[in-house]
Amino acid sequence: MTSLRMHLVMLLVLLTAFGSIYAAIGEIKNTLSEDQFLFLRIFTTAREPLPSFVAFLGFLLPLVGIALGFDAINGEYNRRTMSRILSQPIYRDALLAGKFVGGLLVIGICLLTLWLLVTGMGILMLGLPPSGEEIMRGLAFLTASLAYAGVWLAISMLFSTLFRAPATSALAGLTL
Repeated sequence: MTSLRMHLVMLLVLLTAFGSIYAAIGEIKNTLSEDQFLFLRIFTTAREPLPSFVAFLGFLLPLVGIALGFDAINGEYNRRTMSRILSQPIYRDALLAGKFVGGLLVIGICLLTLWLLVTGMGILMLGLPPSGEEIMRGLAFLTASLAYAGVWLAISMLFSTLFRAPATSALAGLTL
């Protein structure tokens, strides 16, 4: 969590979220209509130079998943700590599951924070509170986004176990 790589990835996610939400709110204010789910348009509305928040997450979640998992296993080999970890009475699948759940937990906390930030910005800038159904749809979107990021985290961890060099596993994940 305190590494420079993690700070840069989260800064990238936050900056793109702020940009897309600011553009979406400006577009929604310009074209205010009688929409049943007006609050949810924050996530899907785009202004011409910037894509929507959903499109940004579709691009950034694989990057975050790959960034968290590309050296999960081969990094332990390169630091020569894998033998020490596996000399303890734990199973190998418990090590893999622990690294996966830890990465997924970090992504989940970041996504929840980002979702709450976007929702709060929407309430403040639009002056429109979301309905119960809009909150439930937003939570469903949050769950689907977490599952999508989990797939990319699992793929990057697979490449981390297959390749010895972290650069090779990162490039294989980005290529996929």
